[in-house]
Amino acid sequence: MIRELENFTIRSEQELEYFDETADYIAENEKRILKFFKLDKLPQKVDIQIVNYEQIKAYCASVGKKLHNFTRGFAIFNDNEKVIKISIYSLLPDNGKPVIPDD
Repeated sequence: MIRELENFTIRSEQELEYFDETADYIAENEKRILKFFKLDKLPQKVDIQIVNYEQIKAYCASVGKKLHNFTRGFAIFNDNEKVIKISIYSLLPDNGKPVIPDD
């Protein structure tokens, strides 16, 4: 699933019944989000990926970051990649609560 906006590309590898609703919300608020940061337009589109929570956990582990109970995503911004990965509630484990790794 993919939706192209002026400043963002929203995508999900999984079929999501609420994808259109999520993309519409971002589209409706795109200018307001940019205005908050005193921007009119981004110099390069940012990729917003809706992923499952396991991908969030794996990324945190791979870069040595602590996974907090409020962690729902991460962003990577460098010369090669501009991406925001987020986990939406229904993609959390079956009990709906994030799994916190042991320290």
